[in-house]
Amino acid sequence: MSTENDVPLGEGSRRYYEEQFGDRIRKVSKGGGPGRRSGSSGSNWNGRAGIGIAVGVIVVILRIVLAVSRTSSSTPSYNYTPPPQVRFDEDWQKKLDKRFGNPEKDNEEKRINELLQQILEAKPADNPPPDLNGLGENGLRDEEVPLPQGLCYRIHQESLRAIPSPGKRICQLLDDDARKLITKAAEGKELNEDEKDELLESLNDLLARKDLYEVAAFGKVMQVAPHAANMPIGLYNRQLLEKSYPKQIVPVRERALLNEPARRRWLDGARVDLATARLVYEPPKR
Repeated sequence: MSTENDVPLGEGSRRYYEEQFGDRIRKVSKGGGPGRRSGSSGSNWNGRAGIGIAVGVIVVILRIVLAVSRTSSSTPSYNYTPPPQVRFDEDWQKKLDKRFGNPEKDNEEKRINELLQQILEAKPADNPPPDLNGLGENGLRDEEVPLPQGLCYRIHQESLRAIPSPGKRICQLLDDDARKLITKAAEGKELNEDEKDELLESLNDLLARKDLYEVAAFGKVMQVAPHAANMPIGLYNRQLLEKSYPKQIVPVRERALLNEPARRRWLDGARVDLATARLVYEPPKR
């Protein structure tokens, strides 16, 4: 459906434009158009054209500048400086341990602290003096002679007899000071700490001697064999004394079991042994 404003096509279009604009076209072609009414119109036209050209040049320059700036901004920089690397040093490890904990390190520190506490709380008996006679673990200790009076009583009484015996052999090898201590304890007198230490030192000196064993003295002590070359002399002599006085000397193999209840049992047994020995060597008078 067409209207009056629709533009005809083809030959009809040409006739239509000639009818509508024919007079005006002919006037323009002869130079008498309305645009040429005065002489100033030419200069206005030239000024407008110059402004248009200038604006066009400015637009072109702006486009060039923008294009260059976009190209420069999109060009990657090859002077890349990486960020500083963080070293995983001891300070960081300490911070992590403080924040999250370190079970292995904590357990190690706990174990060391417990050992230090045990050393600080240890009694003098738990830290024996240095071994001067080379006996090592075979030497007699204070707690392994629960009743010095009982041991000394048997040694002293045996030394008074004419027949060979362990006590007689022991007294033969001891010096005068040690024999006096044995006599004092055998009489029931209390030995002070220094005297106890001196007595134990004298007995340990005997354990280091290779001539302690004598067949006549120890041959009947529970079938003790002569010293074997592969056995330390200190251990062999320690066994001689243990078998000679089984109720008065704690065996070295039971050292680890010698807790407080065990000490009380050994002390009670040593007192019974002392009472029995007195019945043998000092029979009641009738």
